[in-house]
Order: sequence, then C-alpha cells, then structure tokens
Amino acid sequence: MLLLSRTVLRPQILFIKAPSFFSFFEFDNYLNLNFILKKTLKNKLQVAIVLLILGLIGVFSLLTMEAIVPEIVETAIDGLLTTEQTQFLLLINPIFYLFICVVIGTLLYDKVKLELP
Repeated sequence: MLLLSRTVLRPQILFIKAPSFFSFFEFDNYLNLNFILKKTLKNKLQVAIVLLILGLIGVFSLLTMEAIVPEIVETAIDGLLTTEQTQFLLLINPIFYLFICVVIGTLLYDKVKLELP
C-alpha cells in the first residue's frame, strides 16, 4: 500500500547566521540583508558629503587669488560687475565639476574596487 503524505511549504524570512566578527552591526545573532543595504547607502552619503565639503574648501580657496580675466571680457563687464562679483562668477564652473565628480565617484567606487581607509 502506498501512502502519500502532504508537505506544507511555509515561506521563510531570509536571515543569515552572522559570525562573531559582524558584531559591529549591533544585531544580535542574525544579520538582516536590508540592514546592510541601508548601512552602505548611509556610508556612501557620508563619504559624498565629506568629499563635497573638502572640495568646496579647495574651490573657495581660489578666492584668495587674483582673477585673470581677458581684456575683451574685462571691457565688456567693466561697469556691470565688481571684482568680487567676477571672482564669485568664476567659481561656478569648478563647483559644477566638483559636484558631478563627487556624484559619479561615490556611485562607482565599489565597481572599480576602490577601498576607503
């Protein structure tokens, strides 16, 4: 006589048993994968903010130099802008490049296997 048994499949929550060296995640004995993803996104945002602040300090250090403006441009804006306004306008391009480089760099540094200390 052949007996057929029914097995009930229950959905399981994906948890991975974490070794002891993962204790810095402040999770007891289990490591939730969503927690890791949120942690890495938070770290990437922190890295981007630090790089942006350091880059802005470098860009604003250009204000200490005298702006070199061609004579044609200087005669065109002679009565319109002061020298301080001209210097601030010259910072738009480096700030734009800095922002784009920080965004691209923080999105792609994992793919090229760069590591942060």
